[in-house]
Amino acid sequence: MHKPISLRKSDLGFSLVELLVATAITLISLLIIVQVFSVYDGWKRTTTGTAQSQENGLLGAFSIERDLRHAGFGMIGLGCPTITAYYANAPIAPPLSGLPVTITPNPLAAGTDRISILYSSSPFGNIAARVQADLADPSALLIVDNGIGFNQGDMVLISQPPDCFILQLSQDATGAGTSWNLPYGPMPWNPPANVQFPAGGFKGGVGGAQVLNLGQLVDRSYFVQNNVLRMAERNMVTGNVDTFDLIPGVVGLRARYGRDTAIPNPLDGVLDTFDNDTPALTAAGANTLVAVQISLIVRSGNWERTEVSPAAIEYWPGEALAIGADDRHYRYRVFQTVVPLKNTIWNN
Repeated sequence: MHKPISLRKSDLGFSLVELLVATAITLISLLIIVQVFSVYDGWKRTTTGTAQSQENGLLGAFSIERDLRHAGFGMIGLGCPTITAYYANAPIAPPLSGLPVTITPNPLAAGTDRISILYSSSPFGNIAARVQADLADPSALLIVDNGIGFNQGDMVLISQPPDCFILQLSQDATGAGTSWNLPYGPMPWNPPANVQFPAGGFKGGVGGAQVLNLGQLVDRSYFVQNNVLRMAERNMVTGNVDTFDLIPGVVGLRARYGRDTAIPNPLDGVLDTFDNDTPALTAAGANTLVAVQISLIVRSGNWERTEVSPAAIEYWPGEALAIGADDRHYRYRVFQTVVPLKNTIWNN
């Protein structure tokens, strides 16, 4: 007969009470760990989102500023209200503004602006040639006093206020001295013979029309659509306007003209005020523009549980972008800069 085995208390395992206590301690520990990681992850996402929005804001401001610094190159002081052009695939091409920079309300996003910029891409853009013989219609020879730098495919601007017209060279300029021929045979930007220039054409000789080499005219616009900073650029080969996404997270863009309004000399090149009044489409009007002020509002990509932003974000005092209820759960940063229009300033 076997004797019963005697077990020590430690060999009997955990009691139900001990298991419940251990489980409770484990759950509390896990809860604390999860809360710590949740708070840390929130801080991390906020920090990462803020850094990303700062990077997007800097890139957006740089993109616009780069083109604004070129604004008006080769096109300052023309005195033309509009610049007209013919394109073979779109004979009713919309006229371009005679201003180097135009600021208009953006119909695609309420409370934002559209900035349109024009400039010449030719290194000879600021060197104007003078028409030597009257240019009555598109069949006449274009004779100028200086053809250096005018090459096949270049777009040229004939300016005699209030008329400005774009043509495209079909060959390199030929000639010498003060008599050069700028051939403009069949090319996409040249009108056929039955399409007339502005009434009376362009005059030659002393006081006659000027011809500016645009190279490939740069016509770009910056605007916000669907919380993305976009750029629209006129393609000078196809005549179409191509649109590109540039920077995500940009929800607001506002701009103001920086003007020289000093009296009695309005052309001293000194910035006096900012406003949204479009300058007169004349040489004098264009020369009052000495800078452009821009303000970008950039949103973080991190949605937060509580509202962390106000109902309106200021571009600058007096102008703000309204923020919807759900959008207030994002953080915003405002980027401002003033860009001097050096081509206007140098022209003055």
